[in-house]
Amino acid sequence: MFKSKIIVTGGAGFIGSHLVNFLINKGFEVLVIDDLSNGNIKNVNPKSCFKKIDILDSNKINKCFKEFSPDFVVHLAAITSKSQSDTKMVKEVNILGTSNILKTCINNKVKKIVFSSSAAVYGEAKKLPIRENQKLSPLSPYGISKVKAESQILSFSDKYNLNYSILRYSNVYGPKQKYDNEGGVVPIFCNNFSLSKKIVVFGNGLQTRDFIYVDDVVKANYLAMMSPINFIANVSSNKETSILNLVKNIDKISHKKTKIIFKSAKKWEIDKSCLNNLLIRQKIKWKPKVKLKDGINKTYNYLLNAKKYEN
Repeated sequence: MFKSKIIVTGGAGFIGSHLVNFLINKGFEVLVIDDLSNGNIKNVNPKSCFKKIDILDSNKINKCFKEFSPDFVVHLAAITSKSQSDTKMVKEVNILGTSNILKTCINNKVKKIVFSSSAAVYGEAKKLPIRENQKLSPLSPYGISKVKAESQILSFSDKYNLNYSILRYSNVYGPKQKYDNEGGVVPIFCNNFSLSKKIVVFGNGLQTRDFIYVDDVVKANYLAMMSPINFIANVSSNKETSILNLVKNIDKISHKKTKIIFKSAKKWEIDKSCLNNLLIRQKIKWKPKVKLKDGINKTYNYLLNAKKYEN
């Protein structure tokens, strides 16, 4: 029986590794491309193929695509840092790296590319929840790089008839997400609660985010890949949660008390964020299924078990 071949860039990372596991379980043949600068080799599914390659290395990327001959590509590889010192690397990897992937898709007659974009493309919204037709006004180098990458995809589609889906994620969280300074706020808070360490909140804590569980994001990628239509859509819970309410939720689950320390808001930090998900519901019949409290519970318990295993 014919099995579709899929390349997942960034497949050793947080979202990518969850997606690879899902695709392997569906019976697809999967090749993971990751330079391990942010991903972890331990995350790579042993039933997948793995190539340690930097997406800026066009020769190795071309060779890899030619040998594997993928039907689909899910492009997650990116630099997500919001640090000003990483601005050059963000631009190179997220823009030039994406260009390399797109050119290689054309050269190898890939049926469709699914691209991971971000709520960062919108910047500070005047109206919530944000719809896809809102003007793009990114504040950070990361957001700017995602806008430019999206533009490249649309250009390649117009010029070469490359099929695509662009998925703009809200704040994704879940098991295996890093809890260091470059990680997500959910695992960072979960880790601190588990250790009864203080919680650092940048700003007044009233800023809001739209938290979406990783399993829901994985399903959106799969449905987008299998869909014959081209589209740009938000992947979100469509719900606004303040950082202080997030802390309260983790507090209830952990049954531990800790102290909250407030610090100045970070540069490029958005105050309010919530993405409308009506379009993706209509396009591919997707909807989020994991409630925030359940997702936090899964994330917190995974973290505890992972630490027991490490010890």
